[in-house]
Amino acid sequence: MRKEDEPVDQDCEILAEKVYTQHNSHSPAEVIVEAVAEAADADPLELAPMHDFIDPDAVNNLFSGTGTNTDGQYLSFRFDEWMVSVHADGIVRVRDVLYPIEI
Repeated sequence: MRKEDEPVDQDCEILAEKVYTQHNSHSPAEVIVEAVAEAADADPLELAPMHDFIDPDAVNNLFSGTGTNTDGQYLSFRFDEWMVSVHADGIVRVRDVLYPIEI
C-alpha cells in the first residue's frame, strides 16, 4: 500500500515513519511508541501509556506475522493528538491530526 492510498488523515503531515520486522527485537507496539515519541519530540516514557488508546497485545498479535494471511492488513488509531497507521508490510506512520497540510 502506498502512502497516497491511505484512507485516514492522508491530508495530514507525516511526522514520523518507522519500520518493524519479524526479525528485529522490537515488537510492533514498541515501534509505534518509538514513532509517536519521535513525532512528539519526546522521550517514550513521557508519553501517555499506549494502552490508554489501544491494546498493545492486540496490535502485536495482529501484526506478529504468526496468523494466517496478513497481506493488506491495516490499522489506524488515535494515540493522543497523533494518528497512527500500521501496515502489514511493517510500516508505521504517525501523523499530526491537529495540523493538516495546506493544499
